[in-house]
Amino acid sequence: MYELGGTGTATVVYDENGRGLVHQELGVALPWRKELNWDDSGVAPSVQVMGQGSGEVECSVSVNGAVVLRHKGEVASCAGKLAS
Repeated sequence: MYELGGTGTATVVYDENGRGLVHQELGVALPWRKELNWDDSGVAPSVQVMGQGSGEVECSVSVNGAVVLRHKGEVASCAGKLAS
């Protein structure tokens, strides 16, 4: 699950399937969250979610309820390769 916390609106860029297919949403109301289900291909996916708002924003990536990536700032980017 991808989550962005904060207030106001943000530009959100995220990988929808762990294979680099990037989506961008403009003017998204915060807080924002997106739950995704990926096929278990045996290859660890690379993930990224980024938010840019008018104030501080926090991004997090959770897998099976456990937060695996978190960052906070004016531009918050959570990116990395998940363990397989």
